Amino acid sequence: MRDVSSQLHEFGSKEEMMEFADEVLYGIDEASLRGAMERYLSKNQFMVFQGRVGHNGPDIQASKQGRKLIIEAKGECSSQSDRRHSFEQAIAQIVSRMESEGCDYAIALPAHYDFCRLICKLPNYARKILHLNFYLVDVVTLSDEYVISYLSPDVS
Repeated sequence: MRDVSSQLHEFGSKEEMMEFADEVLYGIDEASLRGAMERYLSKNQFMVFQGRVGHNGPDIQASKQGRKLIIEAKGECSSQSDRRHSFEQAIAQIVSRMESEGCDYAIALPAHYDFCRLICKLPNYARKILHLNFYLVDVVTLSDEYVISYLSPDVS
């Protein structure tokens, strides 16, 4: 699958993120989402260290200019309650990996409305204190391409 561009769209507000959200499931499983993120990072001069499935540790580790990025990724789920559980699991996993101030931490999710709503419900203060970033991966309709967008911890 190809990325639409190597550029990242950064949301200026949570409202903008909600407008971007999809209510349709496109079947972005965790492996596809990880692949899209790894391709994006590689295209943007990150050195990507892939996590090994079934092993402890983050899904994606990358570095650029001495700065390390740790990402937990989750794929689509079929029900709203499964999406909530997956989101909560991602939060717990990324928090358990926060071992250094010298790292950036992120969660990568499909750009589904329920995931965006859960991100909005997470208190701004918590996102800022944890320096927690979110990447949203969206499928371009009728193609094998992805669009990747980003919400920084500083956006409210």
